[in-house]
Amino acid sequence: MTGKAARRLMALAVCAILYAGCGPGNGPLPPTPPAEEDPITRISVPGAYGVPGGDEILLPSRQTGALYFGNSFTYRILEPSTMTVVSMSGIPRELKKGERFSLHYRLSKGGKTIQSELYENVEILMTNDKTAWIKFSDQIFFVIDLF
Repeated sequence: MTGKAARRLMALAVCAILYAGCGPGNGPLPPTPPAEEDPITRISVPGAYGVPGGDEILLPSRQTGALYFGNSFTYRILEPSTMTVVSMSGIPRELKKGERFSLHYRLSKGGKTIQSELYENVEILMTNDKTAWIKFSDQIFFVIDLF
């Protein structure tokens, strides 16, 4: 085989390979549909939802605060008139979507603890500049302000 014939054969092979890649089903992939949003992330009012004793959310008569210690912090909802404190502690300072940790929920009235629950393996569903959504289950979840 001469050099000219070898080049022609090579060019024909390249064309065949390129043509085969252009057949049906080999075009651009369709866009991937966006991941389905968890309905919990649509809730914008901070609080503890589905916890024993009922939801504890931020009302106009309540205030919020955070106590930072080490690598974690406690988020609190306070109602001075009834001396009610809702606290969620063990929250990592650096919140990353998908990260899991243990969250301690506590409800106190008049200085006495009414409810105390440890929720292990809660997941950070989503965060933005102002809010974090933390999920234990479809029924129990937490929405917190970020300071």
